[in-house]
Amino acid sequence: MKISRAFKTSLLLLLFLGISSAYVKAFTIAGPSMAPTYWYDDIVVSNHLAYDFRLPHTDIVLLETGQPKRGDLIMYFDIPKNVVATKRIIGIPGDTVSIKDNVVYLNGEKIRQNIEPKSFFGNVPDKNGIGEIVLSEEIDGTSYLITFTPGEGKITSLEPIKVTEGKYFILGDNRDNSADSRFIGLISRGQIKGKVIHGNRPLESYAPPSA
Repeated sequence: MKISRAFKTSLLLLLFLGISSAYVKAFTIAGPSMAPTYWYDDIVVSNHLAYDFRLPHTDIVLLETGQPKRGDLIMYFDIPKNVVATKRIIGIPGDTVSIKDNVVYLNGEKIRQNIEPKSFFGNVPDKNGIGEIVLSEEIDGTSYLITFTPGEGKITSLEPIKVTEGKYFILGDNRDNSADSRFIGLISRGQIKGKVIHGNRPLESYAPPSA
């Protein structure tokens, strides 16, 4: 039986869509933990091939394709909540992470922080919980925004934690409202599902246009 060219094209397209849906996934932000980087209902796209090649639509890892790095925005399986969530990697295996009054120290060195004008963020809906202070924070050349209100968060300081092999220390960008490694401890390599590749709001998107 002769198979038409159109049928072959359609079959290949369906196959491509089926495979790509296993490795490029969209998620809707359902909480304030990553504000101001993400807001409620923002849609982010995750590359599920960034770190591992898994058997499509399973958790079976066939091949490691990369390693999570400091500053990466990741999608990971949040065990306490039984959902896939997003956070930022701060510490990788071998690092020591501590926090003092919302200032993060990595291997004894203070992570660079710069205060940003609060007026830039007046359009952020209140439910995202922007604090009194918004800062740009930088780690390994990756710059991003964080927010907090001094004395507001439940855990604003943390004694040094050694990140052991196969583990990672993660934080939300909203330091007052994020169930991250300060609360749940280190996460394992196997919990990390992908790297966010689209959807963040850089500082330039907030700043008013120059006169």
